[in-house]
Parts: sequence; C-alpha cells; structure tokens
Amino acid sequence: MVINLIKNKIVVVFFIIALALTLRLILAFALHPNEMGWSDGNRYLRYALQLIETGKFEKHLTAEPFYPAVWALVYAVFGKSLLYVRIFMAVIGTILCFIIYKIGTRIFSEKAGITALVLSALYPIFIYLSRTCEYPTHFFTFLLALLVLSMISVIDDPSSIFKWIVSGFILGISILTVPTLFTFAPFMALWLFITTGLSIIRRFVRVVLFTLVSIIPILIFTMLWYEWHNELRVYPFNTSRSGGAFFLGNSELNYVYGDTGFYENFKENDPRLEQYQIVKKHLEIQNQSRNIEDPAERAKFLKDHAKQWIKDNPKKFAELFFRKFIGYWQAFVTPTIPNPDDSPAKRFVQALTYFPILFLSILGVWLSRKKWKYTVPILLLIGTQCLTYTLYLTRVRYRTHIDSFLIIFAALAICVIFEKLSSKINKKEEAKV
Repeated sequence: MVINLIKNKIVVVFFIIALALTLRLILAFALHPNEMGWSDGNRYLRYALQLIETGKFEKHLTAEPFYPAVWALVYAVFGKSLLYVRIFMAVIGTILCFIIYKIGTRIFSEKAGITALVLSALYPIFIYLSRTCEYPTHFFTFLLALLVLSMISVIDDPSSIFKWIVSGFILGISILTVPTLFTFAPFMALWLFITTGLSIIRRFVRVVLFTLVSIIPILIFTMLWYEWHNELRVYPFNTSRSGGAFFLGNSELNYVYGDTGFYENFKENDPRLEQYQIVKKHLEIQNQSRNIEDPAERAKFLKDHAKQWIKDNPKKFAELFFRKFIGYWQAFVTPTIPNPDDSPAKRFVQALTYFPILFLSILGVWLSRKKWKYTVPILLLIGTQCLTYTLYLTRVRYRTHIDSFLIIFAALAICVIFEKLSSKINKKEEAKV
C-alpha cells in the first residue's frame, strides 16, 4: 500500500514536471525563437561570443559576468543559436519547479510540495520568463531557489562540510549573476551560525569555510580579469549598470514621471525638451556618462549625481522610496512607450495569477511560524531583495526573483484551507449518518 502510494506520488510529480517542460518548450519554439526580443540580450550575446572567440571579456564589460559565461557555455556545447539558449532556459525553468517542490516538501509536507509544484509549473510569468533569455531574471530566480534548498540541507545536516561548501559556492555564483544578493549574504551566514546545533567552534569554522567558498567565484573572476587586462577590478561591484540603475532610481526624473520609460520618448536635440527641463537635464547627465569609457568610473559618476539629489531632496527621496517599495509588489507596470510585449490581456493574466499568490503567501507565512528555523531566512531573503531593489529600481521582473517563495507559502495556505474545508464537510456527513 505504502509502495503504491509512493509510486503514485512519483508519477504525479513526473507528470507535472513533464507538463512544465512541455509548456516552456512550446513557448520557446513558438515566439520568434531566433529573434532578440530585448536590446539587453544583444549585450549578453556579444559578451558570450567574445568569451568563445577570444577567451576573455572586453575591458569595458558592463554586465555581471556569470550569465554571459553561461551563454558562452551553451553556445560552445550546442552551437551558436539563440534557440539553444531558450531551450536551455526552458530546462532551467522546469528544474526551478522541481526545486520549489523540494523546498515545499522539506519545510512543510508532500502535499504542500506538490501544490507548489503545480502552481509554479502553471504560473504564467514563470512560463514566459523561461523563454526570455535576454535578461538573467529567471536564471537568477533558479539560483535563489537552489541557494535556499542548499541552506535547508545545511540546517538539517550541519555536520556535513560538503553541504556547507556547496551552499557557499551557489551563493558566490549567484552574486556574480545579480549582485543584489550580496545584501543577504551576511544574514545567511549569521543565521546558519545561530541555528545549526553544533559547538560554537565547529559552527565558527564552518561559517568561515562557507564565507571563503562564497568568495572563491568572485576571486577567480577578479584574477582572470587581472590576467586579461592587467587591471584589478572586483566584479560584479564595478559595473556601469549599477550606477545607471541607482541614478535613474534616485532622480528628479523618477520622482516626477516614475520609472515608466517616459524619457525614452525623447531623442537627442528633441525640440520638445525645452518644455521638459527635467528630462533634458537627465539626458544631459546620461550623455556625459557615456563619454567615460571605464565602467567603474561611469558608475561612480552616475552614483555621485544620485547621492547629491538624495542629499538635496531628503523628503522627495523618502516619498520616492515608499512609492518604489509599493511598486515592487505590483503585478505589472503600464509603459509610456510602445511595447510589443505588453497588452491589456497580459496585464489581466498577470494580476489574476499574481495577487492570489501574494495574499495566500501572507497567510502562509503566518501558518508557517512553527517552522521559523527555515522560514525566517527565506523572509530575510525576500526582505533584502525588496529593499535593495527599492533603493535602486523596482520592476516586475525584479520581483519575480522572489515569487518562488511566495508560491511555496501560498501552497501551504491552500493545503491548510482545503484540510479545514474537508474536515468540516466530513463532520457534516458524519452528523447526517
């Protein structure tokens, strides 16, 4: 009986995983698989080809290095076709669903895990992002879920040095993919030190080992960079992207018009700019930054302007920070420039699927309070990601990084609700008998 039940669970999980992969592959093949949908993808493509053809990145690399390195690996193994990258991302998106299932099962129950698996497999924005390789969005979502699963393994078995090493390495490559995770790293190390039931000395040694291993990927790339360009640069903390995001996120332009792409309606020397002095000034600073070749210097130039705006406008900064915080949790943003990838129907689907997950996840957090050893670090991860992006820019694709965990908490809430309803129905039927 037990064996049959286990077999049935395996069949159910396999079927859902197969469904998730099928949906993602269909979308990967159906929506212009060999066309670049977003301009950012051209940068990653260029860097990937550089790495394959020259064995190094260009000196003026403006992106975090790990994701273009993954592109290069896919190209080197399967061939130089964007379709192969989309197929790879479809597989990564499917593995993400399985990791979500494992986290839900490990923390809560098999039912919660399977429910989370179903939700993640059918979650529209996850399906869409699985074919959108132009950004590292979904790849980073996958790494975050993998990091949390490795953290759970360490909490459950802190004596295993191998698990500490694996978790530290995942943290390191995740930071090399999207550096916002750096704000969570100290909290993760501290939490593992506090909650692992070992002697203080053994805990200390393991946390130090974990920290050193997490630094290794960053150190390796720093050494490679020095070998390539005879220049000491610690990536991913010296990219112009971070400076540009901080400048756009903390500016008079964002305060007045919001991060809706309004300024992109204007071209250089556009006569309408005289009517929009805020936009004109913003574009002038951006153009000045483009004359700075070094990405680190460019980032510093833009950050200095943002810091000066914050210093001169503390009340506006506080108001803008609050608006961005609220914006982080919205289902979609209505763009002010033409976007072929946006439509009322798409926004409706996003809202219809996201908000129930969000509200159920809040209930799930409350219901999971007895599992605090596992859930507190997940909440810290959600909080640090939210606040870091709020300080810079908040966009829907940045919020989807933590949707995996919202789904897991929502799955717990759904299971508890169904159990309560089933119990009431059974009691009524028993009363009739």
